Amino acid sequence: MVIFREGERFYAIDELGTHVGTSHMKSRVKEGVLECRLHKGHFCLESGDPVKYPAR
Repeated sequence: MVIFREGERFYAIDELGTHVGTSHMKSRVKEGVLECRLHKGHFCLESGDPVKYPAR
């Protein structure tokens, strides 16, 4: 599990991504969106939904 803090909000997600198991320990978070370091896909931290290709 990885916990991100952005302002006053905290988000907890699985450490490993679902595609090839890339760790999210050093992923970037901006405005509630996580960017996968490997493929640059973007996911909404609140819902888990993909918000930018190549995330699905």
